[in-house]
Amino acid sequence: MPGRRWWWAAAGALVIGLTSPARGADPPAAVEVPFELGRHLLLVPATLAGQTTPGLYIVDTGAGITMLHEPAVAALGLAVKAELPAVDTTGRSSKVKVVQLAQIQVGGYTATEVEAALTDLSGLSLLIGRPLTGILGHNLLSRQALTVDYAAGRVTFGGAPEPTAETLVLPAVAAKPFTPIGLLCRVDDQEVQASLDTGAADCSLPRTFLEQLPADRHPRREARGGMSGGLFGMSDKDLLVRCRELRIGDLELRHYPVSSVVSQRGLLGYGLLCNYHLVVDYPHQRVLLRRLPGRSIKQDLDTFGVAILKLGGLPARVTGLWPGAAAAQAGLALADVVESINGQPASGLTQAELAKLLFRPEVRELTLDIRRDNTPQTVKLTRGPVFGPP
Repeated sequence: MPGRRWWWAAAGALVIGLTSPARGADPPAAVEVPFELGRHLLLVPATLAGQTTPGLYIVDTGAGITMLHEPAVAALGLAVKAELPAVDTTGRSSKVKVVQLAQIQVGGYTATEVEAALTDLSGLSLLIGRPLTGILGHNLLSRQALTVDYAAGRVTFGGAPEPTAETLVLPAVAAKPFTPIGLLCRVDDQEVQASLDTGAADCSLPRTFLEQLPADRHPRREARGGMSGGLFGMSDKDLLVRCRELRIGDLELRHYPVSSVVSQRGLLGYGLLCNYHLVVDYPHQRVLLRRLPGRSIKQDLDTFGVAILKLGGLPARVTGLWPGAAAAQAGLALADVVESINGQPASGLTQAELAKLLFRPEVRELTLDIRRDNTPQTVKLTRGPVFGPP
């Protein structure tokens, strides 16, 4: 489905043929900007030169370059600086148009001379239920330290954060320009790199890496169908492995569930990062983590274990299932037509509204009226684990 590759590029590492970092003035002091969460995404208002009304942007440390939704900025008449080859996280190649932004203002923070790629973000807009103008990527964010305070709901550009006795200091691995900051992950005696990615929903590691791990130590589940819901085509999340011990630098995670990606670099996303006060210290090539009080690191998914896709005038259908989770145990099957959810006709729900029902943790129970082979059925689901106790 069109748009899948570039959504994964936004949530992961976009590797593009630019040769030097974007230039511009660093802020004279730390600048705080409030954010709101759109599912797991950090959303901030930002304004380009020539605009009077701010647009909505994602703060995405995993995007290699800043991106703009081409239709949203068409009126600005931005001149294309270059058309360059790009490779997304599925390994597919394409070309993107690159423009030069004279200025972009995010709250009180102003950056100048920012290169940005023009792309189609309509899939992401559909996912969060709001129109997006762009994504603030590595080439802009890496000009200074970036602090993400998940507890307070704000990001800070700049400043000189220093570690405390309670801070984990994780050294970044060396990377090329426009490659997101990465950390070294280790399971048993195997090592792999992963991008620190505020645009990713959770942690994922390369499928080839996960397949090498012994199943008796690291339990796994192979998805039926695609667990992205099919919104962006074939899902990368087709394998789920609970790692007995996952080390990210000095951070040790026990029985931590990770999904698979087809790229050779993993993603460290919101499901892990939201438990920490996070500083991406780009000038010193390190990541600082301080555990937030009252947050617990998960050892399983908390899920209904079902993906449902609804596009256009087509009926909503089951497109993915995690074996062992509630939906599979209740007997749901791929291609089941979903006619209503908790009494709401599925025909009246958008994909974003469906996603809220499926993924918001406060929604603990679902009643699905489905149709299979023209036979109606009612299925009740309670959110719960995939694996069970370690």
